[in-house]
Amino acid sequence: MRRLKFQYRFVTSHFELRISCLVLQVCLWSFLSATISRMIEVVYFDLGKVIVDFDHSRAAQELLKVTPLSLKEAMAVLSDGELVSEYETGRLSSQQHYRKVCRRLQMEVSIEKFRELWGSMFLPEPLLSESFLQDLKKRYRLMLLSNTNEIHFDFVIVNNRRISDEQAERYAAEGAYQIGIHDSINDALDQTTEIVRADLLNDGEKVRHNSDRLAEVVLNCRKQALAPVVV
Repeated sequence: MRRLKFQYRFVTSHFELRISCLVLQVCLWSFLSATISRMIEVVYFDLGKVIVDFDHSRAAQELLKVTPLSLKEAMAVLSDGELVSEYETGRLSSQQHYRKVCRRLQMEVSIEKFRELWGSMFLPEPLLSESFLQDLKKRYRLMLLSNTNEIHFDFVIVNNRRISDEQAERYAAEGAYQIGIHDSINDALDQTTEIVRADLLNDGEKVRHNSDRLAEVVLNCRKQALAPVVV
């Protein structure tokens, strides 16, 4: 009987120890979460495979309708890292990239059709919901950094408000200048990309975008893109 009583006490002690450790972990995690949350000011996102998903095989299936190549051969072109890198690092313009890919895929399509085919790799449902991002925006500044390219652009949003002379001098000292005001960006884009200009700056000493205005313009562009086309 004493041995049985000893075993019972051991199990009880072990159980209490596990509960204590669990409570300690919860308290520690709550403390660390609150501390980390206060330390984080900006959250940076990539686009592909983070906010939106893509699948090269979707685009390859569409390409099979206009190319004599096999699915495997079309996938090889779409997955060619050097081909994409040439374009995304500026060594090829959109027109040059379009012609080079068409040549490798042995197809003849307009650049508008090419953009449609190239963009078909994106899945319709986002990986992160708008409601999640909106909730996150209440606590942190959100930034997007991506190596996506112009072929995927339907719109390019440009601030059209001039920065102050003092701000311009400060940036000029660092070899920087404001784009879209004194120069034209039209020549750098193909004719299928629409340029949307708006006042997107915050007031203040530093040049900062107004996130609410920018979000409004982005959402308006989205609505325009999703609106039915009247023929």
